[in-house]
Amino acid sequence: FCITMPWMAYVSYGDRSILEQGWPVMQKWLAFIETKMGDGILQPYSGIGAGMDWSFLGDWVPPGRKQGSGRVDDRSTLFFNNCYLVHCLQLASKIGTVLGNTDDAARYAEQAAALAKRLQEKFLNPDGVTYVNGEQTYLAMPLLFNVTPESERAKVLAALEKDIVETRKGHLNTGMHGNYYMARLLIDERRNDLLTLIHTKEDFPSYGFMLKNGATTILEEWDGDNSQIHNTMISVGMWFIRGLGGIQADEAHPGFKHFTASPGVESGLGHVEATHLSEYGQIVSAWKKEGGVLTYDLTVPPNSTATVILPATALGAVMESGNPAAAQPGISNAACENGLFRCDVVSGMYKFTLPAS
Repeated sequence: FCITMPWMAYVSYGDRSILEQGWPVMQKWLAFIETKMGDGILQPYSGIGAGMDWSFLGDWVPPGRKQGSGRVDDRSTLFFNNCYLVHCLQLASKIGTVLGNTDDAARYAEQAAALAKRLQEKFLNPDGVTYVNGEQTYLAMPLLFNVTPESERAKVLAALEKDIVETRKGHLNTGMHGNYYMARLLIDERRNDLLTLIHTKEDFPSYGFMLKNGATTILEEWDGDNSQIHNTMISVGMWFIRGLGGIQADEAHPGFKHFTASPGVESGLGHVEATHLSEYGQIVSAWKKEGGVLTYDLTVPPNSTATVILPATALGAVMESGNPAAAQPGISNAACENGLFRCDVVSGMYKFTLPAS
């Protein structure tokens, strides 16, 4: 958390002081972690209390696994914590770069790459497409943190899709940690269709199941046991804005100085409207499918810019305010490749129309 939280705050608000103040703590924590490495990976190092191991947990209470059962299993838990360490090292490298500490940034990047390589060698199952126990969390994390080599990504992602659609019949099988990472991965992969499938279920385990059983807050466990108000299974809220609305921060231009507008029109929904109050003003991202036409309204605040990404098969099919988008004022770098239209826009209000897929 001493690495992930400052980075997220920096990306969201553009204030680097939290990185400057937190950097010494991050370095001390990573130095401590280095003393707990063995066989090329992080080893369990915390004690046991209250009858069970409350640290080095891995995913937490996925469906059907109660708190008293402790860890998922030793191998899966080891993989989870090491994937998370890869993530921390990757972020530490980015933070070092932002702060101008290039030597530290390079060292952390090398450590992240070496650990990722070791995890791929040690924890990939003989089937070549799953890791450790094969659950969704342990497929999403190696994909999200680039433990999985680029050449193997499609196969692992297909295994995750198969588990969601076929094995779990459209349901998630993630706990409070894996739930967040899988949502992030599927948003990044433009698989909002899978997230819609998951989040429109009303039987166990699902948010709909919580609602049907009287929940007015997010519960700790999918079956309603233990805490009745928990701030953990809340990645569905991220999906509304980042996935469906497509309002996504750009790490290279923090504070939404520049952002990506990539609405989740592949979700299968009919219409979505999302807003985000950035440091530069309110971003509005609203889309609807009607009569075979996709309409996308975007507001880019003053002194900020955006990259728009929409599904399209041809550049000439995308219009803005009734005219070819590529030739409109405020729009540059328009192109269409691999089924996606992309362009850069300056501040202003835009109305894109194109055939709905």
